[in-house]
Amino acid sequence: MKRMLAVALMLATVGCIDVPAMNGLMDRLVPEQEAVYTQVELNRFEGQFAPDPNQDQDTLIGAALDIVEDPLQFQQALQNLSWVEYTRKFVLPQGARYLRVEITIDYMLIGGEQPEEGPAGTLDLTFRTPDGEEFCRDDNEPPCYEIVYWTGNEKEIGPYSPPLPTVEGEWTITISGSGMEGLASQLYSGKYELVVQTEILQN
Repeated sequence: MKRMLAVALMLATVGCIDVPAMNGLMDRLVPEQEAVYTQVELNRFEGQFAPDPNQDQDTLIGAALDIVEDPLQFQQALQNLSWVEYTRKFVLPQGARYLRVEITIDYMLIGGEQPEEGPAGTLDLTFRTPDGEEFCRDDNEPPCYEIVYWTGNEKEIGPYSPPLPTVEGEWTITISGSGMEGLASQLYSGKYELVVQTEILQN
């Protein structure tokens, strides 16, 4: 609007003008408004890993008893178990500048005194774009199953953000990992948190 008023004023006072020169002058007099982006949290997913309820319950109970007897050998007790797979979805809006998913994974062993090294649990985390392309949390190709190790830190993974493409539309995350539920979670548990962030243009 300011540009149109300035042009009309100059035409009324000067007559015909040099259009290219006029454009350059107007860019200096009335600069274009800079784009302003705002960081937003699109979704936050959190939960606790759990055994597949369809597997043999005697095997599950036996694993829990083995952990009580020898907590440091918990991985041997868990190796024959399968785990629930959770599906989470979010939409990356049009015009988003980037996609950032902060991942936090935390395993806990009975008593809260984790070993300083060795396997802490399993994780299978896959990101699927709206056009069906799949990514792991690292440079590996799917399938994205991995062993997570104790690090001596408060969390075994994260907060950590993997490199993901900025593809607009509905994304799908599938995640599963080792961890007990209910009273058995006091023996061994695995928890996850996924925070989806981006920047969008302010209106």
